[in-house]
Amino acid sequence: MPDGSCCNRLSLSDLLRREHGAVPLPSRLRRLARRSAPIVSAKLVLPDPSANTPPRSLGELTRCCFAVGGVAFVDDRVPFAMVDGNYIMEEFKEAKAAGTYAVNMDRIPMLSVDGKPVLGQSKSIERYVAGVCGLMGSSALEAAQIDMVGEHVRDIKDAFNKAKGANTLEAFLAEELGPKFLKPLDKVVGMLGQPGFAVGSKLSLAGLQIWQLATDFLAGNAAEAEKAMAGCDALKAVVAAVAANEKLQAWLAARPVTIF
Repeated sequence: MPDGSCCNRLSLSDLLRREHGAVPLPSRLRRLARRSAPIVSAKLVLPDPSANTPPRSLGELTRCCFAVGGVAFVDDRVPFAMVDGNYIMEEFKEAKAAGTYAVNMDRIPMLSVDGKPVLGQSKSIERYVAGVCGLMGSSALEAAQIDMVGEHVRDIKDAFNKAKGANTLEAFLAEELGPKFLKPLDKVVGMLGQPGFAVGSKLSLAGLQIWQLATDFLAGNAAEAEKAMAGCDALKAVVAAVAANEKLQAWLAARPVTIF
């Protein structure tokens, strides 16, 4: 980090906390905080050797958080190729042998700050980055509620995948997705958030998770999802508000083109 005399007194976390919290930074330190922003090593695999860029996969919502929060990051993805039916991941193997991923039990994705791997597990990374980017509400209670809504969204995805694995997805979409999951979630959001917000009165990780559920996770079953979403006005308002975010739109327009 530049300006060593300053860095002896302020750590990266201090700079980010002040940059994105209630205490304003002097202009010189704002520049330093931006230059020293977290580097996310969302090292994701490439399942198709014909693709030019590894897929968005588990790191994408973290990237969206960085984009919405205006925090600079490096998107570092580990490629791999398929040879004779086997996945070859030489770069991953070398980094693993060097202990790069040890904090995540030798797995990816991984978050690095100032070049040092510090955090694994995609959901832990999401929550940490959301906090850095001001997307975890305005109080400890709101942060917990945002976390809760995220778990509700996870439950929906788990139920979807379970039905898909059991070849009962059609019945799930027609009979369960709406009445058992989306409508109760709509009620929760209506209780916790102002119109257009999942929790409280500003954009949060929970809002991004709902947006991703509706526009990405369920995109392959869009017609069925639209029927299931009927009457879920609070959820629809959240999705529309997130989709209208200019910083998010800029990221979506600029992000690498991937196979999924």
